[in-house]
Amino acid sequence: MNTPLRSHGRRLLAGALAIAATAAVATPAQAGQTKTLRFFEKANDFSITTSDGTPKDPSAGPPAAGDILDVAGVLYRGDHRRHGSKVVGTDHTRCVFTGPDSGTCQGEVALGNSLILVRSALGGNPFTAWWGTGEFKGITGTGTTRAVGHSNDSDVVLRYKP
Repeated sequence: MNTPLRSHGRRLLAGALAIAATAAVATPAQAGQTKTLRFFEKANDFSITTSDGTPKDPSAGPPAAGDILDVAGVLYRGDHRRHGSKVVGTDHTRCVFTGPDSGTCQGEVALGNSLILVRSALGGNPFTAWWGTGEFKGITGTGTTRAVGHSNDSDVVLRYKP
């Protein structure tokens, strides 16, 4: 959907994106060494459905318990002010609402031949990176997100250990 989300929806989307995007510019760290990653995340697709899968217009009002938010995006090195032009990864997040402003989210980040799984409460701050494959096998860490203006994009910071 190319139309902007309402303010409430933008906050939810930014949080969902944040938990999905955790390692756009990651390089393997030595065991026990904490690394910090910073990147810009651009949302490119989202949907809100009821618990039975029926599409729901985000402008129709706040989400109800059982509604589902799916978000996909692309990841760039850096932040919204200064970032690379090449997409370095993709992500997907699914949030299940327990009320209008509450729920749980889980996401996947694909980077090359590696995958990172993340989770958080709705809103995404903080989020937790808790499982990975390939270069990120054994990853643990926490991150934060900041929405960029009135867009569906966000800047994300992750501090992690491999």
